[in-house]
Amino acid sequence: MKFASFVHDGKRQSGVVADDQLHPFARPVDLLDLIVEGEEALRGAGDRALTASLPVPLAGVRLLPPLQPPTVRDYMTFESHVA
Repeated sequence: MKFASFVHDGKRQSGVVADDQLHPFARPVDLLDLIVEGEEALRGAGDRALTASLPVPLAGVRLLPPLQPPTVRDYMTFESHVA
């Protein structure tokens, strides 16, 4: 199963990619949250999206990075990394 984050009609969503179409998850959820919940939650959300949601053509969306990192580390915090 291929998962994606995307913007469609100005709304950020996540879902499953199949046959050049995106199937949005039934409820708004971030992919990282599903990953944290576990493989069963991720697979269940994906299966439900494939059967219950109306697909959106890939050409009609703007793809985003699949995950938003919870934190970003700055190497400049440590002087030895700059040297």
